[in-house]
Amino acid sequence: MSAAHTYRSVVRSIVKFERPNVLQQLAKKQKEDIAKLTYRRIQVVRDQMTHKSDPVKLKELNKEAILLGAQVEKLKKWDPARDKRALFMKDRDLVRDIVMSSLQDTRSKSHLKNIEMFLTNQREYEELIERYNPGKKLSQDEKVKRTANKVGLEIPPDLV
Repeated sequence: MSAAHTYRSVVRSIVKFERPNVLQQLAKKQKEDIAKLTYRRIQVVRDQMTHKSDPVKLKELNKEAILLGAQVEKLKKWDPARDKRALFMKDRDLVRDIVMSSLQDTRSKSHLKNIEMFLTNQREYEELIERYNPGKKLSQDEKVKRTANKVGLEIPPDLV
């Protein structure tokens, strides 16, 4: 196996392994950004109420409110799963250095192959756990609702 092939296979395995976490982080950042922009927009609307007598300031605040609204809508339409950042590894130089330094030793080559296989198998394991044990990642409230549904009960809406 050549150095380039080993390097590519290890990087591919790392990217595939990290992708769900990167997507989760991007979705979390999207929610945070939407919340921050919405809060800022609310502040601008409050400022509009206090500056009704100043037409220049009011016009400036209107522009800012429209801009913030457009940014919020753009963020709501954005799909983290289609983001290209989840398809690339940020610090490939470290992996490249490790691969290049370990290619002289056959033991290190097998170790790199084992790392690649481990990452692939770990990713598949997590996918299978998610598929066949869907309650694993639920919050406590969702687990309670799910358990109640299993025995034919419903949680009252005021307790949710």
